[in-house]
This record gives sequence, structure tokens and C-alpha cells, in this order.
Amino acid sequence: MASITIGVQSMLNTAVYDSYTLADTATVSTLKNYIYANTSVVASWYSLYFNGTELANASTLSSYGITSNTQIRSANRIADLATRQARQEAKLALAGLDRTASGETRTTLTINDLPTKYSGNTLVDNANSGGLVIGRPWSGTSLVTSNLILNLDPDNASSYSGSGTTWADLAGTAQNLTLYGSPTYTSGTPSYFTFNGTSQYANTATTGIVNTTAYTKSAYFYLNGYQDNNIFSGDGHFIYMGPAASVDKKIYCGHSDWGSFTAYPSTATINLSTWYHVTLTFSTTNGMSLYINGVLDSTYTVLKTAHPGTGTASIAAYGSGNLLKGRVGKVLCYNTELTAAQVLQNFNATKTAYGL
Repeated sequence: MASITIGVQSMLNTAVYDSYTLADTATVSTLKNYIYANTSVVASWYSLYFNGTELANASTLSSYGITSNTQIRSANRIADLATRQARQEAKLALAGLDRTASGETRTTLTINDLPTKYSGNTLVDNANSGGLVIGRPWSGTSLVTSNLILNLDPDNASSYSGSGTTWADLAGTAQNLTLYGSPTYTSGTPSYFTFNGTSQYANTATTGIVNTTAYTKSAYFYLNGYQDNNIFSGDGHFIYMGPAASVDKKIYCGHSDWGSFTAYPSTATINLSTWYHVTLTFSTTNGMSLYINGVLDSTYTVLKTAHPGTGTASIAAYGSGNLLKGRVGKVLCYNTELTAAQVLQNFNATKTAYGL
């Protein structure tokens, strides 16, 4: 038995041959264990070749005439894995190893970060709303998905195909909204719905979407005119502009039994023809906090009582009235009060498409 030092073509950089020292009586499987220990590249992802012959895992290196200074070629075999899920996971994992080896610091997505993924050989929607952004596949920031109860995304064809009256929920709870009055859908960066302020809105009769004692609601919106512009409201709860929006240009939030629809105004004023991201968090412990473009605008603690409604959701309306004149993009709702860091995380994960 003699020790030999050989070169093996790297799966992370095919121009490089990594050096390994081991006994010439070692098996090919043992060599692959060395490779995994050095690079974390899984043995089933590749085959090894010497002089045009594929090396069998159980055979010894000496049986192929492999000696010191021999160079062994590698070949990617991910396409031969048994299921599409295994191939998808392996490709993402190998990409992550490659990025780490090259010094890239951004996080690589896993299969659970994709908008769709394979389960075995079946393509399924992914409950994670972070999603793969076309053209930016290695985005290091994703949405908060824990306690996500509603996810409406005009950018995602699984949420809106481009036609019809159903705006589908991607959160896995199938709490779809119905579009009324044929709001105009625009596909692009971003994709969004334009509501005319007189007859167009979206809502659902499904109850329990907006929790009574703790929730977070958020939406991207863009005003085309000042009026009683409801952004994300429902039975017992609201985020809207007005009623004197043309004068004070503020956002108002609250619950319908708090005695006034204008008790909690924003500090900031809202301009026309501008995209904004608004998030409202609430709990009966901490009251309300309003965030605009990921930054805390104000808090309201005078009243902290649960909203009295059934938890329905309306976009661009309060019920079927007080309609918004403008655009609405991505909409989210959680059945918990997000932290300030989580609100900012969601904004950072989605803001680029809106030019923010």
C-alpha cells in the first residue's frame, strides 16, 4: 500500500483540480468521502472519470492504474437524480456551495424560498411568499412567513393570471378575494390593480382573516385622487385616507367602535401619483403602530380594544363603499403583531419593484 496524491476536477470550479492524498488501495467511494469533507459536494451529484472510464464506487484507485499526479475528471450527474425535487434541491445547494467558495456573502435561496417547488415529481405552489424574483434569483431578503394569513400578489400569476374576477391568496389558506367592477390590471414592474374610486373594489365574505386581538396589515398603494380612499379595511377595522383627505392628506386607522373614524391619523402626509408601502400592526397589549415605507410613523395607545367585526378583508373599499381612487399592489395580513424589524424586512423584500 502506498500513499498517492491526485487531482480531482472541482464541481465548484471546473478549471481547478483539488488535491487529495490517500492510499492507492482506497476505493472510489472513499475518495468521494474525502471530496465531501473538503467541499460538501454530495457524492450522488457527480461521477468521476479516468482515461474516459467512469470509476465505480466499490473499485480501488489502483485497479484503474491511478498513481500520484493523476488527474481525475468530474461530471455533473444532478440531472440523473431520481426525482425533480431531488434535482431542484441539489442544484440550489450546489449553487450555494459555489457562491460560498467564491466569497459571495449574499444568502442563496433554498427550495422553500421559491414561489413554486417540486414535491417528488409534482410542481406545487409554495406557501412561502418571499418568492423568487425574476431577474434577481439570489435576493438575500425574503418575506416574513410565520403567521401569514393572507398574501395577495399581482406580480405572481398564481395570485392573478391576468384575467378574471378572482384575486387568489398565496398564503395557503385559500382566502381568495373577488374583484368587483372590473378594476384595470397592469402587468409589469410592479404589477397592480387600478381602481376608479366609484365602482371598483375587492373583498371577500370569508371571516377570520383579520384577527380581532392582534394583526398586521400591509399594502402598496398609489393615489390618483383624494377622497375617502380605503386601502385595506373590513368588518370592524380600517386603513383609509380621509374623510378630509384633500385637506390633511393623512392616513387614518382604527376600529369601527372606537367612536371616531379620525381618532388615529398619520404624522406623514400622502402625495398623489406616488407609491407607498403602509403597514399597520395592532394588539390589545400595545395598541396600534403605523409604518410608512418600513419606518415607524406613529403609535396609538389611547384605545386598545379588539375590533368588533368578523375579520373580513376589503381592498380599496370599506365594505362596498368609500372606494379608493388609485392603485394597489402587494397585500399581506398576519394574525399577529409584527415587530418593527419584521415590518422593515417585508418592505426591503418587496420595495424594489415599486421604485422605493
